[in-house]
Amino acid sequence: MFSKIERGERGAKRQQVILLAELLHTPQNELLSVWLADKVYELIKDEPTAIEALDLTIYKLKTKEK
Repeated sequence: MFSKIERGERGAKRQQVILLAELLHTPQNELLSVWLADKVYELIKDEPTAIEALDLTIYKLKTKEK
C-alpha cells in the first residue's frame, strides 16, 4: 500500500498518514499538513483565482470561532 502511495499511484487516506507518522516516529501534524496541502493543491491548481481563494480561506481559519 505505502509503495503505491509513494509512487503516486494511489492517494493516502488520513488514517494511513497517521499510521505512517507513527511508523516513522514523525509528528502527525507534520505529515498531515503535507497531506492536506497536497489535497488542496490538487483541488485548486487549475483555478485562476486559487491564490485569492487561499487568502480568503486563511482569513476564515484565523477568524473562526473557537
